[in-house]
Amino acid sequence: MTCDRDPAARAADRGAVVNAFGIGSRPLRVMMAVFAASYVMLTVSANFSESLATWQWVGLTAGFVLFLVAGVALLDAPGDPLPTPITVVVATLAVAAVAATLFSLPFPVTEAIQSGPPMGASVIVLALLAVRGRPLAAWLASAAITVVAAVWGQVCGVGSEYGVSITLPATPS
Repeated sequence: MTCDRDPAARAADRGAVVNAFGIGSRPLRVMMAVFAASYVMLTVSANFSESLATWQWVGLTAGFVLFLVAGVALLDAPGDPLPTPITVVVATLAVAAVAATLFSLPFPVTEAIQSGPPMGASVIVLALLAVRGRPLAAWLASAAITVVAAVWGQVCGVGSEYGVSITLPATPS
């Protein structure tokens, strides 16, 4: 299978379950773009009143870019289940994106919504990873994100329990 095949041929290779989610389809790509724009707007508005240092904005941007790369890989990678190397990259990108974003937020956070964009993006990435036939990888990445959030919560002074609590809605189903 090559990447130069048309999207319809690649979609046919994915199977009925994945096709039900429209992986690679224009509507899914549009919705991912809408979510990406919402992510940026919410991140900027939730942190705009803060006096964030340049490195914090760089970290928030890096987290977004990591999620963006993971999303593109999920939508464009051929074959289901998702090939192992791409699975590892996507799962790692999701964990790294959450870490980059959380550790770039002000310590302590001043708005509960500041952690919303990375948690929402992790839900989308891990759900698509599971849909692409890699539920174990999604669960392992989810566990790693929970550990990262617990450490972040402890370091930033809100407690590891708070860090864990922000990941609960993000567990794959």
